[in-house]
Amino acid sequence: MTCQAIREQRVSVARTQLEAGIKPASVAVALQVRFHVSRSTAYDDITKAHKQIETSDDGPAAEELEAIDPADIQAQLAYHLNLALAQGDIKAATALVSAIDKAKRWNGALQTNASPYA
Repeated sequence: MTCQAIREQRVSVARTQLEAGIKPASVAVALQVRFHVSRSTAYDDITKAHKQIETSDDGPAAEELEAIDPADIQAQLAYHLNLALAQGDIKAATALVSAIDKAKRWNGALQTNASPYA
């Protein structure tokens, strides 16, 4: 990788961590350890990442601001439940059944438990 590509990767890592709420001092240490750079280089990358965050337009699009349809949530949960069952992941399937029950309660549509065993 070129020097520019490595720097962009460091800035990307710093931006991801800053957006996740990690303190800049911790991000600097992580960059120093992961990329073997000096403290000042790490803080330069953090400054560049912070400027990118401030200038970016990562806000939600207009269609994302619309009300969430409870039926869409239930359909997504049912899809993930089918995937979990097909993969044999019982722990995930159990959590998804619980989530489906909760989603139905939000909508006021829960008459019976979603679990066939309850």
